[in-house]
Amino acid sequence: MNARPLLFGFVLLLQTAGCDSAPAKQPGTSSSARRSTASATASATSAPPASSSAAPTPKTVPTSATAKNPPFLFQLKKGTAVNFIFGTMHLGIELERDVNPVVLESLAASSKAAFELDTEHVDPFAASKAMMLPEGKTAKDGLTDEQWAVLKNKVAGIFTPESALLRMKPWALGALYMQKLLPESEPMDRVLLIRAREQKKEVFFMETMQEQLDILEVSFDQTVLVDMLKEPAETERMTLELASAYGKGERESFDKIAFDPVEMKKHPAMFDLLLFKRNDAWIPKLKPRFDDGGVFVAVGAAHVMGERGLLKQLEQQGFEVSRVAPRP
Repeated sequence: MNARPLLFGFVLLLQTAGCDSAPAKQPGTSSSARRSTASATASATSAPPASSSAAPTPKTVPTSATAKNPPFLFQLKKGTAVNFIFGTMHLGIELERDVNPVVLESLAASSKAAFELDTEHVDPFAASKAMMLPEGKTAKDGLTDEQWAVLKNKVAGIFTPESALLRMKPWALGALYMQKLLPESEPMDRVLLIRAREQKKEVFFMETMQEQLDILEVSFDQTVLVDMLKEPAETERMTLELASAYGKGERESFDKIAFDPVEMKKHPAMFDLLLFKRNDAWIPKLKPRFDDGGVFVAVGAAHVMGERGLLKQLEQQGFEVSRVAPRP
Protein backbone atom coordinates (compact mmCIF):
# COMPACT_ATOMS: atom_id res chain seq x y z
CA MET A 1 0.00 0.00 0.00
CA ASN A 2 1.27 3.47 -0.88
CA ALA A 3 1.56 5.27 2.45
CA ARG A 4 2.21 8.71 0.95
CA PRO A 5 -1.22 10.24 1.72
CA LEU A 6 -1.06 9.48 5.43
CA LEU A 7 2.61 10.34 5.58
CA PHE A 8 1.75 13.63 3.94
CA GLY A 9 -0.80 14.25 6.65
CA PHE A 10 1.84 13.65 9.28
CA VAL A 11 4.33 15.99 7.61
CA LEU A 12 1.61 18.61 7.32
CA LEU A 13 1.37 18.58 11.10
CA LEU A 14 4.82 20.15 11.12
CA GLN A 15 3.28 23.40 9.98
CA THR A 16 -0.16 23.30 11.50
CA ALA A 17 -0.18 22.32 15.15
CA GLY A 18 1.12 24.79 17.65
CA CYS A 19 4.53 25.60 19.00
CA ASP A 20 6.97 23.47 20.89
CA SER A 21 6.52 23.42 24.63
CA ALA A 22 10.04 22.40 25.53
CA PRO A 23 12.00 24.90 27.59
CA ALA A 24 13.82 27.20 25.20
CA LYS A 25 17.16 28.81 25.79
CA GLN A 26 17.18 32.54 26.26
CA PRO A 27 17.77 34.36 22.98
CA GLY A 28 21.39 35.21 22.42
CA THR A 29 22.87 32.26 24.33
CA SER A 30 24.96 29.64 22.61
CA SER A 31 23.24 26.62 21.11
CA SER A 32 23.52 23.42 23.12
CA ALA A 33 21.91 19.99 23.23
CA ARG A 34 18.66 20.05 25.20
CA ARG A 35 16.18 17.51 26.44
CA SER A 36 13.21 17.77 24.12
CA THR A 37 9.64 17.16 25.08
CA ALA A 38 6.90 15.84 22.88
CA SER A 39 6.98 18.76 20.50
CA ALA A 40 3.91 20.46 19.22
CA THR A 41 5.17 20.26 15.75
CA ALA A 42 2.83 17.39 16.17
CA SER A 43 1.49 18.40 19.56
CA ALA A 44 0.84 21.33 21.82
CA THR A 45 1.62 19.96 25.22
CA SER A 46 4.36 19.95 27.79
CA ALA A 47 5.62 16.44 28.30
CA PRO A 48 8.34 14.52 30.10
CA PRO A 49 11.71 15.14 28.41
CA ALA A 50 12.74 12.74 25.69
CA SER A 51 16.45 12.09 25.47
CA SER A 52 18.21 9.06 24.08
CA SER A 53 20.49 7.17 26.37
CA ALA A 54 22.94 6.83 23.51
CA ALA A 55 25.04 9.69 22.20
CA PRO A 56 22.94 11.75 19.77
CA THR A 57 23.67 11.27 16.10
CA PRO A 58 24.50 14.62 14.47
CA LYS A 59 22.11 15.49 11.67
CA THR A 60 22.64 17.87 8.82
CA VAL A 61 19.37 18.71 7.15
CA PRO A 62 19.92 19.79 3.54
CA THR A 63 17.72 22.85 3.94
CA SER A 64 20.33 25.41 2.83
CA ALA A 65 18.72 27.54 5.51
CA THR A 66 20.72 30.72 5.90
CA ALA A 67 19.91 34.22 7.07
CA LYS A 68 20.38 35.42 3.48
CA ASN A 69 17.28 33.57 2.29
CA PRO A 70 13.90 35.33 2.20
CA PRO A 71 11.86 34.51 5.32
CA PHE A 72 8.18 33.60 5.23
CA LEU A 73 7.38 37.09 6.53
CA PHE A 74 4.59 39.24 5.13
CA GLN A 75 3.48 42.81 5.72
CA LEU A 76 -0.23 43.64 5.73
CA LYS A 77 -1.31 47.26 5.31
CA LYS A 78 -4.68 48.98 5.35
CA GLY A 79 -4.63 52.75 5.54
CA THR A 80 -2.15 53.63 8.25
CA ALA A 81 -2.37 50.20 9.93
CA VAL A 82 0.72 48.01 9.42
CA ASN A 83 0.95 44.39 10.62
CA PHE A 84 3.18 41.38 10.06
CA ILE A 85 2.53 37.64 9.69
CA PHE A 86 5.46 35.23 9.98
CA GLY A 87 5.05 31.58 8.98
CA THR A 88 7.19 29.44 11.26
CA MET A 89 8.89 26.07 10.99
CA HIS A 90 8.28 24.83 14.50
CA LEU A 91 11.43 22.69 14.69
CA GLY A 92 14.61 22.00 12.75
CA ILE A 93 15.75 25.53 11.89
CA GLU A 94 17.32 28.00 14.30
CA LEU A 95 15.55 31.34 14.18
CA GLU A 96 18.47 33.48 15.31
CA ARG A 97 21.04 31.71 13.12
CA ASP A 98 19.18 30.63 9.98
CA VAL A 99 16.39 33.19 9.54
CA ASN A 100 16.95 36.70 8.26
CA PRO A 101 17.07 39.30 11.07
CA VAL A 102 14.27 41.26 9.43
CA VAL A 103 11.89 38.89 11.28
CA LEU A 104 13.11 39.95 14.73
CA GLU A 105 13.21 43.56 13.56
CA SER A 106 9.55 43.35 12.54
CA LEU A 107 8.66 41.89 15.92
CA ALA A 108 10.55 44.71 17.66
CA ALA A 109 8.67 47.27 15.58
CA SER A 110 5.27 45.87 16.63
CA SER A 111 3.33 46.62 19.81
CA LYS A 112 1.38 43.33 19.93
CA ALA A 113 2.28 39.71 19.22
CA ALA A 114 0.06 36.69 18.53
CA PHE A 115 0.92 32.99 18.76
CA GLU A 116 -0.94 29.71 18.38
CA LEU A 117 -0.67 28.58 21.99
CA ASP A 118 0.46 29.84 25.38
CA THR A 119 3.21 27.35 26.17
CA GLU A 120 4.34 29.24 29.27
CA HIS A 121 1.33 28.21 31.33
CA VAL A 122 0.86 24.55 30.46
CA ASP A 123 0.34 22.19 33.38
CA PRO A 124 2.97 19.49 32.75
CA PHE A 125 1.05 16.90 34.81
CA ALA A 126 -2.17 17.47 32.89
CA ALA A 127 -0.28 17.46 29.61
CA SER A 128 1.52 14.23 30.45
CA LYS A 129 -1.77 12.61 31.38
CA ALA A 130 -3.26 13.71 28.07
CA MET A 131 -0.49 11.81 26.27
CA MET A 132 -1.35 8.48 27.89
CA LEU A 133 -3.56 5.77 26.44
CA PRO A 134 -6.52 4.45 28.44
CA GLU A 135 -5.87 1.48 30.67
CA GLY A 136 -5.81 -1.80 28.80
CA LYS A 137 -4.48 -0.32 25.55
CA THR A 138 -0.92 -0.38 24.28
CA ALA A 139 0.91 1.62 21.65
CA LYS A 140 1.97 -1.62 19.95
CA ASP A 141 -1.62 -2.36 18.90
CA GLY A 142 -1.66 -2.57 15.12
CA LEU A 143 2.13 -2.39 14.77
CA THR A 144 4.33 -5.24 13.62
CA ASP A 145 7.37 -6.15 15.69
CA GLU A 146 9.53 -4.57 12.99
CA GLN A 147 7.60 -1.30 13.09
CA TRP A 148 7.76 -1.15 16.86
CA ALA A 149 11.52 -1.77 16.69
CA VAL A 150 11.91 1.17 14.27
CA LEU A 151 10.07 3.45 16.66
CA LYS A 152 11.75 2.18 19.82
CA ASN A 153 15.24 2.36 18.34
CA LYS A 154 14.66 5.94 17.27
CA VAL A 155 13.13 7.44 20.43
CA ALA A 156 13.67 5.16 23.44
CA GLY A 157 16.16 6.36 26.03
CA ILE A 158 16.70 7.15 29.69
CA PHE A 159 13.74 9.51 29.87
CA THR A 160 11.52 7.49 27.54
CA PRO A 161 11.98 3.78 28.31
CA GLU A 162 10.01 1.26 26.31
CA SER A 163 7.55 0.87 29.19
CA ALA A 164 6.65 4.58 28.86
CA LEU A 165 6.39 4.41 25.07
CA LEU A 166 3.90 1.56 25.34
CA ARG A 167 1.53 3.86 27.24
CA MET A 168 1.67 6.80 24.84
CA LYS A 169 -0.97 7.87 22.34
CA PRO A 170 -0.12 7.79 18.63
CA TRP A 171 0.28 11.57 18.31
CA ALA A 172 2.73 11.67 21.23
CA LEU A 173 4.83 8.89 19.73
CA GLY A 174 4.70 10.60 16.35
CA ALA A 175 5.93 13.82 17.96
CA LEU A 176 8.89 12.07 19.57
CA TYR A 177 9.71 10.31 16.31
CA MET A 178 9.55 13.51 14.28
CA GLN A 179 11.98 15.24 16.62
CA LYS A 180 14.59 12.64 15.71
CA LEU A 181 14.26 13.36 11.98
CA LEU A 182 15.30 17.00 12.30
CA PRO A 183 18.29 18.65 13.95
CA GLU A 184 17.80 19.89 17.48
CA SER A 185 16.74 23.51 17.49
CA GLU A 186 15.07 26.03 19.72
CA PRO A 187 11.40 26.25 18.69
CA MET A 188 10.94 29.40 16.63
CA ASP A 189 7.59 30.24 18.16
CA ARG A 190 8.96 29.94 21.67
CA VAL A 191 11.98 32.16 20.95
CA LEU A 192 9.66 34.78 19.48
CA LEU A 193 7.37 34.56 22.51
CA ILE A 194 10.31 35.10 24.86
CA ARG A 195 11.39 38.12 22.81
CA ALA A 196 7.87 39.53 22.87
CA ARG A 197 7.69 39.16 26.65
CA GLU A 198 11.09 40.81 27.08
CA GLN A 199 9.97 43.72 24.91
CA LYS A 200 6.82 44.19 27.04
CA LYS A 201 4.44 43.61 24.15
CA GLU A 202 0.77 42.80 24.46
CA VAL A 203 0.63 39.05 23.78
CA PHE A 204 -2.42 37.01 22.83
CA PHE A 205 -3.03 33.43 21.69
CA MET A 206 -5.26 31.75 19.11
CA GLU A 207 -6.04 28.47 20.87
CA THR A 208 -6.02 26.72 24.21
CA MET A 209 -4.06 23.57 24.91
CA GLN A 210 -7.31 21.58 25.09
CA GLU A 211 -8.40 22.80 21.67
CA GLN A 212 -5.13 21.63 20.14
CA LEU A 213 -5.29 18.30 21.96
CA ASP A 214 -8.80 17.73 20.64
CA ILE A 215 -7.54 18.32 17.10
CA LEU A 216 -4.64 15.92 17.54
CA GLU A 217 -6.82 13.20 19.04
CA VAL A 218 -8.87 12.94 15.85
CA SER A 219 -6.17 13.89 13.31
CA PHE A 220 -3.35 11.55 14.32
CA ASP A 221 -4.61 8.09 15.15
CA GLN A 222 -2.94 4.68 15.12
CA THR A 223 -3.48 4.36 11.37
CA VAL A 224 -1.22 7.33 10.71
CA LEU A 225 1.46 5.97 13.04
CA VAL A 226 1.32 2.55 11.38
CA ASP A 227 1.72 3.98 7.89
CA MET A 228 4.49 6.31 8.99
CA LEU A 229 6.50 3.37 10.33
CA LYS A 230 5.82 1.24 7.28
CA GLU A 231 7.94 3.60 5.21
CA PRO A 232 10.29 5.43 7.59
CA ALA A 233 12.60 6.48 4.77
CA GLU A 234 9.69 8.14 2.96
CA THR A 235 8.62 9.89 6.15
CA GLU A 236 12.10 11.31 6.57
CA ARG A 237 12.35 12.30 2.91
CA MET A 238 9.11 14.25 3.00
CA THR A 239 10.02 15.91 6.27
CA LEU A 240 13.35 17.08 4.90
CA GLU A 241 11.74 18.14 1.62
CA LEU A 242 9.37 20.43 3.47
CA ALA A 243 12.14 21.75 5.71
CA SER A 244 14.31 22.41 2.66
CA ALA A 245 11.64 24.46 0.90
CA TYR A 246 11.10 26.45 4.07
CA GLY A 247 14.79 27.00 4.78
CA LYS A 248 15.43 28.26 1.26
CA GLY A 249 12.44 30.56 1.40
CA GLU A 250 10.90 28.91 -1.67
CA ARG A 251 7.22 29.71 -1.37
CA GLU A 252 6.20 27.93 -4.57
CA SER A 253 7.94 24.71 -3.55
CA PHE A 254 6.51 24.90 -0.04
CA ASP A 255 2.98 25.47 -1.36
CA LYS A 256 3.34 22.55 -3.77
CA ILE A 257 4.11 20.21 -0.88
CA ALA A 258 1.65 21.63 1.64
CA PHE A 259 -1.28 21.98 -0.76
CA ASP A 260 -0.89 19.06 -3.14
CA PRO A 261 -4.29 18.99 -4.94
CA VAL A 262 -4.26 15.20 -5.20
CA GLU A 263 -3.82 14.83 -1.45
CA MET A 264 -6.38 17.54 -0.70
CA LYS A 265 -8.91 15.67 -2.80
CA LYS A 266 -8.12 12.36 -1.10
CA HIS A 267 -8.28 13.76 2.43
CA PRO A 268 -10.57 16.80 2.51
CA ALA A 269 -11.54 16.29 6.16
CA MET A 270 -7.92 16.26 7.28
CA PHE A 271 -7.13 19.54 5.55
CA ASP A 272 -10.37 21.06 6.77
CA LEU A 273 -9.66 20.20 10.40
CA LEU A 274 -5.92 20.83 10.57
CA LEU A 275 -5.84 23.99 8.50
CA PHE A 276 -8.95 25.61 7.18
CA LYS A 277 -11.27 25.54 10.19
CA ARG A 278 -8.51 26.80 12.42
CA ASN A 279 -7.69 29.61 9.99
CA ASP A 280 -11.35 30.57 9.85
CA ALA A 281 -11.52 30.65 13.65
CA TRP A 282 -8.43 32.84 13.92
CA ILE A 283 -9.52 35.56 11.50
CA PRO A 284 -12.16 37.07 13.85
CA LYS A 285 -9.52 37.20 16.58
CA LEU A 286 -6.97 38.92 14.35
CA LYS A 287 -9.12 41.27 12.29
CA PRO A 288 -10.04 43.83 15.02
CA ARG A 289 -6.42 44.04 16.15
CA PHE A 290 -5.16 44.28 12.58
CA ASP A 291 -7.46 47.21 11.96
CA ASP A 292 -5.57 49.07 14.70
CA GLY A 293 -2.15 47.98 13.41
CA GLY A 294 1.07 47.07 15.19
CA VAL A 295 0.48 43.28 15.33
CA PHE A 296 3.12 40.60 14.72
CA VAL A 297 1.68 37.10 14.20
CA ALA A 298 3.74 33.90 14.32
CA VAL A 299 1.97 30.68 13.27
CA GLY A 300 2.85 27.53 11.33
CA ALA A 301 3.68 28.42 7.72
CA ALA A 302 0.94 26.27 6.17
CA HIS A 303 -1.63 28.46 7.95
CA VAL A 304 -0.25 31.51 6.21
CA MET A 305 -0.34 30.39 2.59
CA GLY A 306 -2.97 28.79 0.37
CA GLU A 307 -6.37 29.81 -0.93
CA ARG A 308 -7.90 29.59 2.55
CA GLY A 309 -4.81 30.80 4.36
CA LEU A 310 -4.58 33.83 6.60
CA LEU A 311 -2.97 36.01 3.93
CA LYS A 312 -5.67 35.34 1.37
CA GLN A 313 -8.50 35.89 3.85
CA LEU A 314 -7.07 39.16 5.16
CA GLU A 315 -6.37 40.32 1.62
CA GLN A 316 -10.04 39.74 0.84
CA GLN A 317 -10.86 42.00 3.78
CA GLY A 318 -8.97 44.91 2.29
CA PHE A 319 -5.41 44.43 3.51
CA GLU A 320 -2.57 44.97 1.05
CA VAL A 321 -0.21 41.97 1.34
CA SER A 322 3.48 42.02 0.41
CA ARG A 323 6.38 39.74 1.24
CA VAL A 324 9.10 41.39 3.29
CA ALA A 325 12.50 41.30 1.59
CA PRO A 326 15.45 39.92 3.58
CA ARG A 327 17.84 42.47 5.01
CA PRO A 328 21.30 42.26 3.35
